[in-house]
Amino acid sequence: MTDSLIFETTKDEKVRGYGRSRMYGSIAWGVGSVVGGIMIDRYGLESVFSFTFFFCGCTILGLMWFKYSKNAGEKKTEGGENNNNNNKNKANNGVRHIVNEIKKLLILNEEIRAFCICITLNGFVMTLADSLLPLQIEALNGTRQFSGLTTLVSILGGIPVFYHSKAIYLRYGPWWMIRVGSLILSIRLLILATCVFDESQLKYILVVQLFHGITFALIWTGSTENLQRAVKNCDLTSSIQTLINTLYFTVGQGIGNVFWGHVYEHYERANEGYFLGAVVILINIWMFRDDAKFDKERSARKKDKVGSGGTSRDLVNIV
Repeated sequence: MTDSLIFETTKDEKVRGYGRSRMYGSIAWGVGSVVGGIMIDRYGLESVFSFTFFFCGCTILGLMWFKYSKNAGEKKTEGGENNNNNNKNKANNGVRHIVNEIKKLLILNEEIRAFCICITLNGFVMTLADSLLPLQIEALNGTRQFSGLTTLVSILGGIPVFYHSKAIYLRYGPWWMIRVGSLILSIRLLILATCVFDESQLKYILVVQLFHGITFALIWTGSTENLQRAVKNCDLTSSIQTLINTLYFTVGQGIGNVFWGHVYEHYERANEGYFLGAVVILINIWMFRDDAKFDKERSARKKDKVGSGGTSRDLVNIV
């Protein structure tokens, strides 16, 4: 829900974009992982629940200080009065309308279909390290604090990409971001598969985790910007963003958690799983190698606009 709200409030920004706002959530995730790891090491697993409830309460108290309008979201008539009847009718038919429109997009829009498959496979593989890395660290006698530190390091690697994501998107396009992020992910998994076998090699995990932040930032912001460009109906952007969250985190990572868990139990270590994940993501890149045409079409439209005397603002709108 929060991710969709961020997307909705930043989709019209031409410079800051989605990535710079999303960056702060990642920073909080990394810091919270370190603090959570320290608390588990010192006070046991039960302390995490108190930690979570405390900060959720702080969040609620903080939100109470924000100003809001009681009429937020309601359309106004020319006389300034709330058009309650239209709002009620829209609410009654809204869900059905959105579902039907999303179905049409998936049926008629080739890029959206390819994108949905690609993001699901990325979620399936991305959860590999998230699921197996803590188990691997524990098997190599690493602490919970070290496990949290690896998460923080991965977040630090993604901050520059999140911050400059809009500029990267405008320069290279969304599919380029997704492909490069996927390639870095495969390299990361291959390094984990071949370089980490005993306790003395735990330090390599910290270095490799820098790749995770870069990977996630490129894939996620590229996916979001791709969605923003491909969906012409502005009323559907938040709903499609929710769909992408579902495909990546629920479908892809949900299936991935079960599958990679079985792989770990079968081989009794994570290295074989990392290697298999790298193969899957490379196949994913190969499957969608022809989708560079979407980036080429975007560049062609940009050149045509320049040739016809378009302004820099026109170029941003085209992208």
